[in-house]
Amino acid sequence: MNDLSARLVTVFGADRLRRDVPLAPLTTFKVGGPAEWFVETQTEAEMIAAIKAAHAAGMKVTILGG
Repeated sequence: MNDLSARLVTVFGADRLRRDVPLAPLTTFKVGGPAEWFVETQTEAEMIAAIKAAHAAGMKVTILGG
């Protein structure tokens, strides 16, 4: 487990953190390869925590949803 995954597990729990999730089924145009890390946030605070953890680890973030 790397630093980012450890941070995300701490915030969201291991059951909400997934790896290599195909993004195509989640997009309007059904395009997108696998997300290295995937977490489905439920609140604005969770989204901010996930983005901060990713940025601290030097990871790029893509937000899906409306």
